[in-house]
Amino acid sequence: MGYTTKRIKKCRKIGLTLLLSFFANAFLCQSVAAASETEAIQQRIRPYGVVHTQGKTSESSAANNTGNGAHAKNQYEQYCAMCHNFSVAGAPKFRDKASWAPFLEKGKAAIVEKAMGGAGSMPPKGSCTACSKEELEAIIEYMMPY
Repeated sequence: MGYTTKRIKKCRKIGLTLLLSFFANAFLCQSVAAASETEAIQQRIRPYGVVHTQGKTSESSAANNTGNGAHAKNQYEQYCAMCHNFSVAGAPKFRDKASWAPFLEKGKAAIVEKAMGGAGSMPPKGSCTACSKEELEAIIEYMMPY
């Protein structure tokens, strides 16, 4: 065997090694990407809320009912504050007597019914689809100027 033949065999080994490492690396990267993509999908499709049937409550809903004021504040901050803090699209401003006056004339029950069905730019339940009528009442009570 001559010098050239040895060199060709060595180049073939190096080429084959590089080719195998390339495919192995591509396969491993794809597996890692698939795993992180699966985690991202799981994060996106995780349950948004919990359904409670009448007479059965979970520990978290029992905790929310005991601290109703704190729960209403949290719900307000999550679903309502963006519009009601800045009076966006005619929304009555948070705890502002002047902006709430026309609504208060109609009574709290009318305000709750409007909130349930949506009013103007506000979607039904102010986009808090998991909120019950009682929770909406508590949130509205929290927003009102007293």
